[in-house]
Amino acid sequence: MLNYLTEILLVLNLIGVVYLIVRKSASQEVPVKQDLNLEIFVKQKKLSREMVVLKDKLKQYHAIIQNEVHQLKEERRKLEKMVEGSVKTNTMHQLFLNDRFEQIFTLQKQGLSAEQIAKKLDKGTGEVSFILELAKQMPKEEGIR
Repeated sequence: MLNYLTEILLVLNLIGVVYLIVRKSASQEVPVKQDLNLEIFVKQKKLSREMVVLKDKLKQYHAIIQNEVHQLKEERRKLEKMVEGSVKTNTMHQLFLNDRFEQIFTLQKQGLSAEQIAKKLDKGTGEVSFILELAKQMPKEEGIR
């Protein structure tokens, strides 16, 4: 019976040792988990700060782009006004030429030569020829009648 009691005590002792080992390893895991949690917290904080910095930079870039867009719109508006003014000037100039030389173009459409037109309008042949030659060189939509 003593052997039996000794074996029971040895088994209980072994169970106690295993319990202590398990408890010791479990207590070592807690600091490891705490260290991991702390590391995760620190990295999250760092990421949050970096995100705030990125958000500020994005706002700055957005403001810069908005400013450039506004400047480009202004520049475009000015250029459109310049082109519009240029078109009006060209149109007025062409209308002036059309009115001034209307007789020459009318006579040319009737089939008269530059010499005949010059004689009929009491102008120089060179002048009439020059006007007719310029009218030929102009594109149709811009041309003098």
